[in-house]
Amino acid sequence: MKLVLALVIAVMSALLGATVVAARSRQPVRWALLLISVGVGALVAEGITVVWSGPPPSALPPAIDGVMLGALVGWVSGRKRPGPPA
Repeated sequence: MKLVLALVIAVMSALLGATVVAARSRQPVRWALLLISVGVGALVAEGITVVWSGPPPSALPPAIDGVMLGALVGWVSGRKRPGPPA
C-alpha cells in the first residue's frame, strides 16, 4: 500500500507543480500534452525509485520530488521559443 501511495503522491504533486508553473500557457493541446507527460514522467521516476530502494518512510520525498519535476517541466513547456537568428 505504501508503494501505491508513493506513486499517487508523486504523480499528483507533479501535476500540481506543472499546473501552477505553466499557467501562462493557454493552448489546450499543450495543456493536455503537458499534463500527460508530467504524470507519466512522475510515475516512471517514482516507480524506479520505489523498485530500487523500496517505499519511502514518509510522504514528503515523493511530494517534493513530484512538485519539483512538475515545476521544471511546466517551466520548460511554458517558455517562449527563441526566434530565428537574425
